[in-house]
Amino acid sequence: MIFKDNFTRFFFRFLKPLENLILEEKYDEVLNLIKQDFEHYQSFCFEQISKEIIEYKFNIKNIASYWDKNIELDIYYKSENLSIIGEVKFKNKKICKNILNILKNKAKYLKIDVDYFIITSKNGFSEELKKNKEQNLLLYDLNDFEKILKG
Repeated sequence: MIFKDNFTRFFFRFLKPLENLILEEKYDEVLNLIKQDFEHYQSFCFEQISKEIIEYKFNIKNIASYWDKNIELDIYYKSENLSIIGEVKFKNKKICKNILNILKNKAKYLKIDVDYFIITSKNGFSEELKKNKEQNLLLYDLNDFEKILKG
């Protein structure tokens, strides 16, 4: 189950399981346990928000992830008129062109004619990737999310 709001997701991911420690007022221990897994939690939230932003941008619904025993995609959408695949990177470094090459290989493996390759990044992109002139490559970082939402 995926919770629709981040507060509920946070509550059931961290607070409810640590309820006994909270009731025992062991706040330092609670905080340390949250910190240990918080980046993983954030990366999941970033992936969900990335999907929502893309749905908004393209006026579509039901962007999903895709995986089988050989391949995994963070962003997958296929309809009669549109196909999108992409990666979501929640890393403390800029994303390089290699991720685009990996996406292209995944598209070949899946035998998909991709309309758009989308890469979202917490920390931006390498100069080489930003200079890429491919019409069907869309790069989004946190600043782009704000611009898209403001219209």
